[in-house]
Amino acid sequence: MMSENILPTHPGKILVRGLKDMHLTLSRTARDTGIPLSTLSAIVNARRPISAENALRLARYLNTSARYWVNLQSDYDLRMATTSKGESIEKEVAPVAV
Repeated sequence: MMSENILPTHPGKILVRGLKDMHLTLSRTARDTGIPLSTLSAIVNARRPISAENALRLARYLNTSARYWVNLQSDYDLRMATTSKGESIEKEVAPVAV
């Protein structure tokens, strides 16, 4: 189980590690996938999420599934929201009584 104090890993960090393991540069990956280099750079530097379209492009290129990339992004987003807003939401929102 993940500690509450440890921030999750952005999917871009997972992507860049995989590219390095495969000896692929960002420039080549951008060119081969059709993802603009500026977008790919923002993703690997955790400044931009992986969109559904880019998940499709990465999945095709890296022989993975788009769902893999989308799930990584969704999990990251949920963990970040839980870290930043979870406690206040727990206090603000009461479960519905039926």
